[in-house]
Amino acid sequence: MYAKKHLNKRRGRKHSVTPQITNMERPKRHENYEIPQRLKILLERPTVSPEEQIRHSWNKEDCSENIFVETNGLTAHRTYARNNTDCIRGKVGFTKGLHVWEITWPSEQRGTHAYVGIATSDATLQCMGYQSLLGLDSNSWGFDINRGMTLHDSIIDTYPKKQNGRERKSFEKFKIKFETIKVILDMDKGTLSFLANGQYFGEAFEGLQNKTLYPIISTVWGRSEVKMEYLGGLESKPITLQELCKYTICKGMCSIHFKENVKLFQLPKSIENYLCLQGKDFWKRSLNTDRKHECTNYCVTNNTIGLRVKDV
Repeated sequence: MYAKKHLNKRRGRKHSVTPQITNMERPKRHENYEIPQRLKILLERPTVSPEEQIRHSWNKEDCSENIFVETNGLTAHRTYARNNTDCIRGKVGFTKGLHVWEITWPSEQRGTHAYVGIATSDATLQCMGYQSLLGLDSNSWGFDINRGMTLHDSIIDTYPKKQNGRERKSFEKFKIKFETIKVILDMDKGTLSFLANGQYFGEAFEGLQNKTLYPIISTVWGRSEVKMEYLGGLESKPITLQELCKYTICKGMCSIHFKENVKLFQLPKSIENYLCLQGKDFWKRSLNTDRKHECTNYCVTNNTIGLRVKDV
């Protein structure tokens, strides 16, 4: 090391020192957006009936000529059509309340322009060429699930603004990979947002009140299959105290011993049955939305259950 330093001096070079990054200089880490309380409660409600899902499925009468729908209405297929961009709308338009539906779209079937979003009944459903049809005018709002960008009235923006816990630079490469994505339309608040892999992306659009808006996708990939499942909705009114209590109790219980824990409270039979039924659906939905919990231990003191729960 001594000889190397003097050799650098003889050659007129300064001895290089690797800069040390202090805690103050390290890139600041930001938390991801927190899921709103009403959305949490909606996602943890029992699943809607098959009849309700079909009622909110794709509309085979409201789509491009290059798209056909399966008998159950949940999956839309695009035929092989060259130099075309094609869309399909859902059957039900929303004017009020909070609504969530899930889009399943395999990454290998997306092509160059894969958009998910909402539209009015006036939005164009087909055009020549491969382009971003969803969001091209003022009648639709789209999210490019490949590149992480939003489009409305031909205005492009980076979305989501955060990525893997860090602020995302303008048009920085989108690194979050997923096969399914939840679309969250809050007509009371007038916002559209998205959630994938258990990560809430925040609000993509606002100012959506006083409209009738339909689920929609835009695709260019031949033989692509896109499935839509309606997950449920909340009415335009405050959440009941019963709903909030149920959510808090279910969240604090261990999923493995849920029924046993409820019985320790010595509650009236009707309340006990209600909690056991709701708790079963709560944990089923929680495990399916990447919010898995593991109960490490619990104790009972004076009919009160103390839990320590950690995320896994």
